[in-house]
Amino acid sequence: MIEAYVNFGLSAPSTYRLVFCSHGRHLSPRSQDLVERLGERGFKVLLDVVTEIDAQGRLRNTTPAAAAQVLWASGHGLASLLITQVGHQCHRQMS
Repeated sequence: MIEAYVNFGLSAPSTYRLVFCSHGRHLSPRSQDLVERLGERGFKVLLDVVTEIDAQGRLRNTTPAAAAQVLWASGHGLASLLITQVGHQCHRQMS
């Protein structure tokens, strides 16, 4: 799932930046709301998967929300690095 998130960022960097990296102040209020809902919907998909993992007894020492936030932040950080630092070492390793 995180791989799909990173791949989305790499395949559509402008859209990724708009939805996941923008404060949205340059957008109309209606567009800001739409972008915010897209981000929330993406996080909910991840949270649902982590909640399912927890229900199976495979999540230890944390809550589904905390684990999902860590995974989201890691994926977001990697996608952002790969988009903005094209020559970065992690880019070469992911290729």
